[in-house]
Amino acid sequence: MVATWGGAGDHEIVGIYDREKTGTIMGIPIAKYEDGPRDIPVIISLANCKLVMEIEKDLRRVGYRTVYWYRENPYEDTLEGQLEDMGTWGDAVLPQAEMHISDACNLNCRGCTHFSPLFHSIDADLVSRLEDVRKLAGKVTHILDFYLLGGEPFLNPEISAYVEGIYKILPRTRRIIVTNGLLVPRLSNEVLDVIRRTKTFVSISEYEPTHEIIDQITSRLETAGVKYTLRAFDSKQMFNKPISLVSDGKYPQKCISDGCVNIYKGKVCRCPTLMYAFKFNEVFGTQLPTDGILTLEEAPEGAAFLKWLKAPVLLCAHCVENPIPWSRCEGQPKIDDFAATEK
Repeated sequence: MVATWGGAGDHEIVGIYDREKTGTIMGIPIAKYEDGPRDIPVIISLANCKLVMEIEKDLRRVGYRTVYWYRENPYEDTLEGQLEDMGTWGDAVLPQAEMHISDACNLNCRGCTHFSPLFHSIDADLVSRLEDVRKLAGKVTHILDFYLLGGEPFLNPEISAYVEGIYKILPRTRRIIVTNGLLVPRLSNEVLDVIRRTKTFVSISEYEPTHEIIDQITSRLETAGVKYTLRAFDSKQMFNKPISLVSDGKYPQKCISDGCVNIYKGKVCRCPTLMYAFKFNEVFGTQLPTDGILTLEEAPEGAAFLKWLKAPVLLCAHCVENPIPWSRCEGQPKIDDFAATEK
């Protein structure tokens, strides 16, 4: 839904625009894009960023000059604080990117699309990883969301420096730490203060062990003023073995990481499964294809970069839907913790 307001300081909704519907809602007229006034601001109030970007292009095409995205932000307490001026984004917008700040994890889920149970160290150099973020930012005009993850990011003792550094590089980007939450109750006040001060979000994946201490986790964050989202626990929580060792096998193809652009040690590619397939091959002696990874120096820029990131790669034929109940790898991870091995 798209709404307009009357001007600065006057937040009156004067119309709602829709591609197809007309009529009224609560006495407010619904009009098609082509029928509305072009000289007042427009607010897009949808959560799906891809759809938001598509609508913004439609609005620009028919002559709207000022377009905002209403995006709920608990760190802000005014309407203006919830609005993003899409006119400042430029014409090469990357919806999402992510980076490990710890390759290792303290949970080691079966079916992990990052193959984190196969890594045994944090293996993250602050200076080089932040330089990767700078290089990525130089490839596009704006990044909407940037995720700090792993592995488990709170295993990294330099987490504060990462949060501070990425805030300086991407001040207009929404920055999110993705965590299983198990280490949150033990985080120092200094770490939590940096997260709050930089208006960084924490996204908690509530797995079964997380669920057991979820009140401690949320209480710690709320006391510190850190804003968080929760992927809530489900007693029938399902995961997915993401890989088949053969292409065109019995399992249906499925991409669960589409758009999760990953940067790692000076390289960039379309998804984490592709980026970390090298570790799977190294540990299990397999030959999953790893074509489709470029260094950040050789990757194209602007629209060509975005187009390249959307292009299918050879590994796509190995990405499958193979649901399994959530569980942890037991002892040394095995190949069938991650892959369908049937011919």
